Amino acid sequence: MKKLFLSLVATAALSGCAVWTPVSNTTDLSKVDFTNSYEFKEGRDCSYALFGLVPLTDGARFIEAVQDGDLSKVIYVEHDYQFYGVYGRHCIHVYGQ
Repeated sequence: MKKLFLSLVATAALSGCAVWTPVSNTTDLSKVDFTNSYEFKEGRDCSYALFGLVPLTDGARFIEAVQDGDLSKVIYVEHDYQFYGVYGRHCIHVYGQ
C-alpha cells in the first residue's frame, strides 16, 4: 500500500502541463518579411514560482528578454506558461533583429 501511495505522489509531482500563448501583437505583421525569419534573433526571460503563487525569482520582463537577445528591433512577442504541479515557469520570448 505504501509503494502504491508513493507511486501516486511521484506521478502527481512529475506530471504537468504547458501552455504556449502568443500575446496580442499590436504590430502589423503583414508588413514583416518572414522570408528571412531564420535570421531573427531570440531573447527570453523567465520567472519561476512554487504552486504558481510563491515567486522564486524575478523575471519574465520584456526589457530583459530584449537585452538577452541583443535586439534593436522587436518584431514579435510570445509568452509561455508551464506548470508541473509544484513548480511553475512563465517565460517571455521576443524575436527581432
